[in-house]
Amino acid sequence: MRSNVSKEWSGTFKELEQKRQKLKRLIHHHLSEHQERDTHESEEALERDIRKAKTIQTLDAAANKIGDFLNRSEPRMGKGKRSKEVKSNITDPESAKMTTSKGTIQGYNGVAAVDKEHQIIIDAQAFGEGQEHHTLQPVLESIKARYQRLCINDNVYASGIIATADTCFANEANMEYLHQNHINGYILDNQFRSRNPKFAHQKDKYGKRHQTPGKPKAKHLIPASEFQFDPVKMSCICPAGEQISHRGVKINDRGQRTA
Repeated sequence: MRSNVSKEWSGTFKELEQKRQKLKRLIHHHLSEHQERDTHESEEALERDIRKAKTIQTLDAAANKIGDFLNRSEPRMGKGKRSKEVKSNITDPESAKMTTSKGTIQGYNGVAAVDKEHQIIIDAQAFGEGQEHHTLQPVLESIKARYQRLCINDNVYASGIIATADTCFANEANMEYLHQNHINGYILDNQFRSRNPKFAHQKDKYGKRHQTPGKPKAKHLIPASEFQFDPVKMSCICPAGEQISHRGVKINDRGQRTA
């Protein structure tokens, strides 16, 4: 889901600071040019100086916007195994850059939980993270709290309910969470197809996913010495014994001859 912000205002704290310094250098450059011409020689020069003044004002506002965000915010850390800083957005800090089939967007990842028996959505949340694996715990906690708040069940997971999730939620932390909280949960791991007999002959039928790993090899070129050229008839015999005839010369836009 797209966020109503520009992804150009995203970056790590280091990148945002570099962007602020770049804006300051642009402001200094425009101010230096403006001070060199302290007298207006013509109406055209006056209009040019007015435009420069507006540009300086816009750049100054952008630099101050980045500075205010850096002063009042903390770096945003990821939730993977190797916790490192992820890019923050100045306008919408909770959103994130994520790759989709339509390119990279600034937005949210929507996660919904469904009651299979009653065919209704019981929880829906938006997370500003491209990865979904860490969203399982907050979704299950939200469902439990909602059932308690509505006086439906004090512990919905202790009443024989089975929780299922897609393979993107399969990691050690989620498995440990389900075990510690006595939740009867089933999550497909990313190797389940290799153990399922239904997919035993899939590679034979459709082939492997990566037939030629690595870079493709260069095509074999036949040297000119293996061709027999007749300058009188303007014809050529290829190594396979086939005759190749000359069909004239073309001149491109640059005046160069092309075959």
